Amino acid sequence: MKYKKQIVGIIDYGNGNTKSLIRSFKYFNTKSVIVDTPKKIKKCDKFILPGVGNFSYSIKHLIRSNLFDEIKLIHQKENFLLGICLGMQVLFEQSEESRSVRGLGIIPGKVVKMNNFKKKIDLIPHIGWNKIIQSKKSKFGNLLKQKNFYFSHSYICEPTSDLNNSFFKYGGKSQVASINYKNIIGTQFHPEISGLSGLKLIDYFLKQ
Repeated sequence: MKYKKQIVGIIDYGNGNTKSLIRSFKYFNTKSVIVDTPKKIKKCDKFILPGVGNFSYSIKHLIRSNLFDEIKLIHQKENFLLGICLGMQVLFEQSEESRSVRGLGIIPGKVVKMNNFKKKIDLIPHIGWNKIIQSKKSKFGNLLKQKNFYFSHSYICEPTSDLNNSFFKYGGKSQVASINYKNIIGTQFHPEISGLSGLKLIDYFLKQ
């Protein structure tokens, strides 16, 4: 596997499963660095917002470390960015987890709590493996279609329009599993701990 020479910046916002991501990039012989200051952003070509944690805490940490506006610049400069789980959620305008805290607002839409499920077996938080239903408009080709990915979350993204979404079924409803919006890839699932299917998605990200 050969890729153009690049450095992937893993943005540190006080949360996230960074160790698994670092191992993933080592698998692809791609250098990754932890980004916790604006200065380190300039050294990177692509970026990851990892998952796990609280919406409000994460946004406030980004503001304190002067990374909030820098992430918006990443989008404006069209550097590719992968947001994973909470890392995708903070890219939206707002979240029911912290109604008074504004998100980055890069992706139009909001984040809502998963609820109103008819089946008692569909518990919250949603933790486990689910099969992906891929939109015909998806830019991922067959990369996600009918593949199983690992989820761990209590909130779900609701884009205001079709952003080349893919979906998964939970609680008798179709929930957003991923988006592909301009230079932004967002996944509600965790590719870094989803085995071969997850590695293929990271491979796709590195090839952009």
